[in-house]
Amino acid sequence: MLIAPDQTYTSDIATDGTYVYWSGAADDLEKHKYIARRRVDLSDVAKVIVPDEPYVSGLTVSASGVYWLGTDHVRTCDAPNCSKGPADFAPTGSTCLKLLFSASVSTFYWACPARYAMDDGALWRFSAGASSPVRVEPKSPNPDRLTADQQNVYWFNDSNFDAQGDLKTDGAVWRVRLSDGLTTKLVSSLVAEGTAMAVGETALYVAGNFGGTTPAADATAIFRIPLPNGAVKPSKFADATSVGGMVADSQALYWADYGGGVIARCAHSGCTTPEVMAPSQTLPDAIAQDSTSIYWVSGNASVGSVQRLAK
Repeated sequence: MLIAPDQTYTSDIATDGTYVYWSGAADDLEKHKYIARRRVDLSDVAKVIVPDEPYVSGLTVSASGVYWLGTDHVRTCDAPNCSKGPADFAPTGSTCLKLLFSASVSTFYWACPARYAMDDGALWRFSAGASSPVRVEPKSPNPDRLTADQQNVYWFNDSNFDAQGDLKTDGAVWRVRLSDGLTTKLVSSLVAEGTAMAVGETALYVAGNFGGTTPAADATAIFRIPLPNGAVKPSKFADATSVGGMVADSQALYWADYGGGVIARCAHSGCTTPEVMAPSQTLPDAIAQDSTSIYWVSGNASVGSVQRLAK
């Protein structure tokens, strides 16, 4: 089902089950970003609610607001129409990319990856009413992908580069327990770069390049990490050309393979051959879900769209 055609330079997507929100850019330099929304039942028309932001990443929603990483701040506006306009919500670093909202503890988490060959990244959390953000884990210097269930937030610490431009063995998978903030490293000593992450009831999934020593242009596979205790090494779950986004529910893992041009899924029980749910997609990328559907953005630069498919 087509939610919105003729979108330009689409990137992030999020949904609260009533509306789907997405971001894009008005020009190829992506200096003028926008945020738009539409009801998932198509009973209205697509509407731009934030017409001109210099930077938008990590789009997410709560029960009452839309949030994104802007320039040096988490930015927000009221849902669904941003009638009061956007405003700063919490200060961040300047290189932050991924934002996640945990409704169970009313707390935001965001990842700020390290600069090249420098271990200066950080994962932060901020609760409404707090005076300032708090760093979650000082020993995780290059966090990137984030996902969460009702008990934990999980993140992937990418391998950083050494002086020769090779990936170091500092890649890791972490979790922080929402009830008390306890952090645990589930997998350590990885040479890996992650591109997407999702959590099911009994396993954590990471897409990326694992085991190489030089930068990889695309993700090479999806890997599985058993929960709750992790593993010495992730096991391969499914082949994928290059995964832009993943989500999971109690039954299956869903992903957008922008290299293969498909939306695919596999049951948690096994993935000998992924099921193609939507073939012939043009660079499908970010993906979101509610209880009944998955949503994704796709398109080649200035010709894009937002789509929905029942699970």
